[in-house]
Amino acid sequence: DGDVISPEAVDYFPDISYSSQSTYAIYRVENAIHGNWKLHITAENISGNGEVTSRVSTVSGINLSLDIPDTTVNYPAPIGISAYLSKGLSIAAATVTATITAPDGSKTEISLRDDGEGEDMIPDGGDYSGVYTDYNQDGDYEIIVTATNPNLTAAETDYGALIEGESNTWNPIGEDFHRADKITVTVSGVTSDDHGDT
Repeated sequence: DGDVISPEAVDYFPDISYSSQSTYAIYRVENAIHGNWKLHITAENISGNGEVTSRVSTVSGINLSLDIPDTTVNYPAPIGISAYLSKGLSIAAATVTATITAPDGSKTEISLRDDGEGEDMIPDGGDYSGVYTDYNQDGDYEIIVTATNPNLTAAETDYGALIEGESNTWNPIGEDFHRADKITVTVSGVTSDDHGDT
């Protein structure tokens, strides 16, 4: 949101802590806002030559893992896309989409569903799936899957692991998040016209 965070200003940000010693400084940001963050490092009171390095790491507990059964596909076989979203338990009711970029740069977006109707098998089990069949070129297709929670509907659940008769867990996440994973699928054997209509 444009705020500048410095050691002197940390007290004004309750979700940010700062610690330092003679050879390092650490900022810890809780509940970080989604978006682009910039890090500016200025060396002060340093004599002689030296090296300054920086490292950024995140810990959120929300994980997205992508599963493409076949990364080499022969036309006209469909490209199956599956993703699992979790934070300890499975995460259901998130918004999960796959953006497919064809070899010519054109893009197609499809929604991945966790409704038990596709490859995911169990509704609200944290497994999101979809199928892409509308390809017409040989080559590499980049698939980026993103998971978000813009309507705050996502929740941790054990629905996918339940035995009939057990109680259900449904803990709302309560915050928007953004996770992404990427994979490349290679397609071959596409025919220019296999419909017999030209």
